[in-house]
Amino acid sequence: MICGGATCARKRSGLPEFNPPPVFTAGTPTLEDVIAQTNRSLSVNALSSNSLTISSPDIAYKLSGNFRWERPDRFRLDTKLFSSAMGVPLAAGSNADLFWLQTSRPTPTIYYARHNEFDNQQGGRHVLPVSPLWLREAFGIVELDPQGQHEGPTTRPDGKLEVVSYIPSARGSYQRVLVIAPTTGTIEETRLYDQSGKMIAIARMMQHQYYSGINWSLPHQVQIQLIPDVGDAISFTVDVGYYQTNETSPGKIYEFPDTTGISTVDLVRINAASQPQSSMQQYTAQQEQYGAGQGSVNNGGANSGNTGYAPEQLPWTVQQAPYGSPAQPPSGLPVGTPNGSQFNGATPNGTMPNGAAGSLPGSGVTDQPTALYSPGVTAPVYRTSAQPASTQGWQGNLRR
Repeated sequence: MICGGATCARKRSGLPEFNPPPVFTAGTPTLEDVIAQTNRSLSVNALSSNSLTISSPDIAYKLSGNFRWERPDRFRLDTKLFSSAMGVPLAAGSNADLFWLQTSRPTPTIYYARHNEFDNQQGGRHVLPVSPLWLREAFGIVELDPQGQHEGPTTRPDGKLEVVSYIPSARGSYQRVLVIAPTTGTIEETRLYDQSGKMIAIARMMQHQYYSGINWSLPHQVQIQLIPDVGDAISFTVDVGYYQTNETSPGKIYEFPDTTGISTVDLVRINAASQPQSSMQQYTAQQEQYGAGQGSVNNGGANSGNTGYAPEQLPWTVQQAPYGSPAQPPSGLPVGTPNGSQFNGATPNGTMPNGAAGSLPGSGVTDQPTALYSPGVTAPVYRTSAQPASTQGWQGNLRR
């Protein structure tokens, strides 16, 4: 395979030269040893693959696809079922401004949020507990802040090493737990816990192969589970045939997708709608964007300037909301509904926020919540409350 100037990393199971080499040979390593080994991943500035297969208990068939990630905040995942002519069953992405998740069931919908708003918003999260950027940690690209607060390494009953890190954020301190192979130093599991100690994301990495061009081992099978505060857990397994490393891509592929015929849902807005009154007062930026409660609805192009209404005046709870109903995306992003019209903040019975009644033909609005938003069935896993953490910036920290 010819890969230009990039390192091409094809799976070569069973070949000794591609097995991860031993790096810890003198008993249990020190924390400094683990940090030095883990931070070898800083040599990977870009990672991609055109040979993904994704399986999940929630889908009947395996999906094929590709992904690309580039430091610090570029990510793109695209999948297809049998052929691209059948549409996009699942996609996700991120750029410097915002991230998104696109699904086709039960109706085509894009869930999105601006990084700064998502990062700073307190309270529970719907659909996604973390941004898609976290998936790069699921592929083993993890760093440890040398000046950060860590515990370990400790040896588990199964002989593997465990390191707990306390990661500062505007929402409070997260806990990240790394499970590390005792001799090769490969990352075999990463778990993320929120400020309450509840596990919100986990990835188990297997079938590692070592690639000398990046001096790092990459997993070729990853089991992932994301556990939002509201909604079902998202579980899937990714198998990777080969990787390309440190190969940049045109910036255009990281642009927000075309929303023609697709409903759009602002995650920050639906998160705010379920927060207590006192918490929602913090979102003055959202109140200005969506109006002060008397804004008109853009119906067929008529718009007085303020669309929607203030989050604290939402006339229903998030659990009751028509989740296919699109909030207007941030300025500069297109709004797409099946008939091209824009509807902002319609209530479950079709009544508009300003009291005007009307039907929503072709708008993608439904009176029934989708299954995606039903209470999760996965029992949350808790750790002890997060401890105070360093506030020093660190290039390896992801937006969460």
